[in-house]
Amino acid sequence: LGQIVGPVAAGLLAQAAGNYTLASIIAAVALLLSGVIAWSAAPKSP
Repeated sequence: LGQIVGPVAAGLLAQAAGNYTLASIIAAVALLLSGVIAWSAAPKSP
C-alpha cells in the first residue's frame, strides 16, 4: 500500500513545496519509525 500511496503523496508534496526535501524527510522518518516498531516487537533473548 505504501508503494502505491507514497509516490503520489511525494509528488503532491513536491508540487506544493517546489522540491522533494519534505517528502524525503517524511519517508526517512517513516522508515526509521517502522524499524523501531519492528525492533521493539522482535522477541528478546533470555
